Amino acid sequence: MTTYQGLYLKAVRTRRGGASISEYLSARGVDISETYYRDLEAGRKKVRIETAKELAEKLDLDPQSFFTHLLKDVLDENVFEKVIKPTVVEEMETLADELEKAKEDAELIQAAFAKIVGSRRTEVSDETVKVLNENIGLLPVIHAVYMRDEINFADVESVLEKNQITWTVDEVASFFEQHKLANIDWDKRCFSRFTVTFQIPKTKVGQEFKGRFLLEEHKKSAAKNRDSSGDPGTEGWSYSTIYISSAEKMRALVQQQATKLVARLNADELQLGDEGAKPFFASVIISPRDEYEP
Repeated sequence: MTTYQGLYLKAVRTRRGGASISEYLSARGVDISETYYRDLEAGRKKVRIETAKELAEKLDLDPQSFFTHLLKDVLDENVFEKVIKPTVVEEMETLADELEKAKEDAELIQAAFAKIVGSRRTEVSDETVKVLNENIGLLPVIHAVYMRDEINFADVESVLEKNQITWTVDEVASFFEQHKLANIDWDKRCFSRFTVTFQIPKTKVGQEFKGRFLLEEHKKSAAKNRDSSGDPGTEGWSYSTIYISSAEKMRALVQQQATKLVARLNADELQLGDEGAKPFFASVIISPRDEYEP
């Protein structure tokens, strides 16, 4: 369940650079658990009134904004609108101020994305990519491993069955260990990822593999039912259009919007094992169509 308080806390962390929750709390000397704070941002828990002031001070939050969002969660909507909202005076900004703020937001999101990708990724070698290309059917298992800190053998076995992969879980574990795809704890019988992101190198071999991966994922997307209701349960969404624009304008538009979108997606602290968490495939493809010209 999303809360106004959670959305506010997450927005502040993202605008301040998008550090991971553990880094964010540690840098500000906030003595609460990472799990509890993640639950606050996700809306699974609410800030306790007796600790709210201390949390706001340690995170250097604007008291008015912080407590306004907190009260909006706990008060009846009619009470909030009649009693609290009239006391909140919003400053009117000029168009120049708004544009400067938008520019600042974009720069912060780009910086956050660069930090997340740069410091929390495992880039594999061309040799490993070639091995993956020969065993591309194992990609669902790699996704399952890298979408959480740890996954046990039983859950991996379930992924194998769901994707009709004929390998045994022990064979997959040996394969991952041999090619350094993840850590294997044979005593606990579990896989654990090296870092949050599994990065394919920007080499010719890597680009060819990415192309094949995209084709495979788009085939899966095209095979799903289409849902126009917006319910993210088991359906897929597909948006496409033919658009006329200059190449430079299109490049600038895609770079700006895609960077913001991917940054926000990567800033999410959810793992696959968290309540309500569900994996999605997302891609943006812009392709020129010279053959449509007369």
